Amino acid sequence: MYSPTDNEELNINDATAEIDYCDKVIKLKYETEPPHGDFIYSVKICGANQSDVNLPFWVYGRNIRFRNHYVVFDAVHKNTMDCLSLIVDLIAVKYLRSIDWYNNFELIDNAFYFSNSFSNKDLKIAFENIEMQDWVFFGK
Repeated sequence: MYSPTDNEELNINDATAEIDYCDKVIKLKYETEPPHGDFIYSVKICGANQSDVNLPFWVYGRNIRFRNHYVVFDAVHKNTMDCLSLIVDLIAVKYLRSIDWYNNFELIDNAFYFSNSFSNKDLKIAFENIEMQDWVFFGK
């Protein structure tokens, strides 16, 4: 069982793993791996007073980041290697996906900063504007 603190980054290479964060348990189950060897997992989020939900994407076990009640993943569409960046809100049980994949991520001054050093694309999402984004609720 992993129990990260706020602002911590995890790198997981186990066949299965459980992450305890914000009164939720994030269960990772190995699905596949690309040629460079990073494990890719399906995700189930389990929590008190809530039905279990399955994330509609697979996630990498690398660079999993935690901030407040958010978890940030490098992700792929299931059964593909089409990468994207994903923010999961564990309290509201919803997610925000980027159209593009960003290989760099930072949390600075209450904002998510994403950048891609290969395409030179950047994305900033400030916490005060985060609810204005196009969130998707699980099961919708």
